Amino acid sequence: MKSLKKYTRKLLTKYQPHKKLSSLVFSPIESLKDSFATYHLRPRRAATIGTHADALINEPKTAIVIQGGLAEQHDFTLESIRLYKEHFPNAILILSTWEGNNSGYIEKIKNEHIEIVESPKPNFSGISNVNLQIISSQRGLERAKALGALYAVKTRTDQRMYSPLALEFLRNVLKAFPLIKTNSIQKERIVSISLDTFKYRLYGLSDMFVFGHIDDMLLYWTPKLDMRNSEDVDLDSSVKNFGISRVCEVYFATEFLKKVDHMPTMTLADSWYAYANYFCVIDQASIDLYWPKYMPRIEHRYTFYDHTRNSQALTFAEWLNLYVGLNNKAMIPENALSKRFGETVHT
Repeated sequence: MKSLKKYTRKLLTKYQPHKKLSSLVFSPIESLKDSFATYHLRPRRAATIGTHADALINEPKTAIVIQGGLAEQHDFTLESIRLYKEHFPNAILILSTWEGNNSGYIEKIKNEHIEIVESPKPNFSGISNVNLQIISSQRGLERAKALGALYAVKTRTDQRMYSPLALEFLRNVLKAFPLIKTNSIQKERIVSISLDTFKYRLYGLSDMFVFGHIDDMLLYWTPKLDMRNSEDVDLDSSVKNFGISRVCEVYFATEFLKKVDHMPTMTLADSWYAYANYFCVIDQASIDLYWPKYMPRIEHRYTFYDHTRNSQALTFAEWLNLYVGLNNKAMIPENALSKRFGETVHT
């Protein structure tokens, strides 16, 4: 008991400067908004992180495919790779990027002795660079398959998972939630994260971080290139029309569903059914994923307390309620699709 009290005092002393700073910064905001504020710090450098994963008796060969252009500020991509080498020493690390990167920076990464795939960029990037994502993800996953990976993560060069338990957790998610609707094509569920997966966006499974059996991942990341321009689609008039336009993550998910013999009907009921039966959504916090883009200091950017909005994230709790209790929903608010993204849902 004495040692616990001593540790608690030591901890309080350590965080005293943070307490003073947070009080100075957040107290005026809390008073102004009549709310509570929290904050969280993550180290930038892998060398300052001392956490580690549990030792396992059996560990299926798993690849981490880091795709996209290099994030050089704060050595973000390089430090992510260094962290993964420490946290996941048995994983296959693959950087799938583009020819023509900063030669000095790519040399630093080569010195980490990981697999590097450099591809030529396509002539047409597509809406929101969708074709870049298809090609770099596909090339990285093909390398993972060739190297004997049974499972694979597809993540981004500008995102970082800090949890050393992430890979074990992801594999255990597949064990805990086997496919309900089995078919001869899909082996196990496709797992994604709550960040940019939306409950009221049709088939809007986040494409940022995706995990699964290597064969399922290759199936997911091998759609045809999307040769449409932004002028060809309606992305703003309503959530329904965004879904019907099938761009980016909706394109990936619906193309995958068609491959496993599920034809999307473009209704909220069918979208929820697809989430429950073919996918799994985990919380961003489960793998401690950080994304320093757009709103990096607003971590819960799609959590709302004033109203239920059609831009709310599909969390693990929401996914579990669909998985277990979809048939217990008194109604499915299809009318939420007629609104623009971010508007209130009335049930």
